[in-house]
Amino acid sequence: MNFLAHFILASQIENPEFHTGSILPDIGRRAGFQLSKSVLPDAFPVQLGLLMAGMDLHWFADKHFHDSAFFWNGYNLWKDEIGFQISGVNRKFFLYHLLFEMWLDRILMSSNPAIGDLMYASLQQTDPELIRLFSFEMAGDHKQKIQDTLTDFNQRKFVLDYANDLKFSGIASGVFAHVTKQNQDADLRELLSKSLSKMDRYSELILKDWELFSDKLMQDWNQSRNSKS
Repeated sequence: MNFLAHFILASQIENPEFHTGSILPDIGRRAGFQLSKSVLPDAFPVQLGLLMAGMDLHWFADKHFHDSAFFWNGYNLWKDEIGFQISGVNRKFFLYHLLFEMWLDRILMSSNPAIGDLMYASLQQTDPELIRLFSFEMAGDHKQKIQDTLTDFNQRKFVLDYANDLKFSGIASGVFAHVTKQNQDADLRELLSKSLSKMDRYSELILKDWELFSDKLMQDWNQSRNSKS
């Protein structure tokens, strides 16, 4: 899932540290660190409890999302819409995957226009010293790249740009080119921009499926946490 979907799941608990934890694995990836359950130490300073709980929700959500019919339905909507129009593009699986995750955030913002600003406002309430403690003790990030990346994320607020067709397509094609080490394709960027109006006709269906998926996910996550306590 993309940043906003993770935040919306985490927002069921009102705590900025928990919210920050829920997007931290993706921030870490942008900073060049793999923040996964299998890599990080099991023990952690008590001050990091809520941050680590948010990360636990992130890992749980990503696993269930990528195994879900909800994900594959969204993936196939993009594949069916643009798959026959793109050629000479490698790693198409990642492209459709990325597009659905970003598009889901766009749809969630369209249904609640204030939610993006609420996410950034909450993230900015987390004490930077807490992120620095996590970075040093848990991730071996002695240059504090994770904190720098989080600060940049909060300042740029690019998730809010998903609402704009041209900016959405520019961000998507740019991320795709960067991750797959391909040249950014102007034709792909134009295709994505033109396709959004057609794809958005599925927004109501995606929202209904999201509600069902997210409700079940949080029930399962709470059960999982209760069984461990």
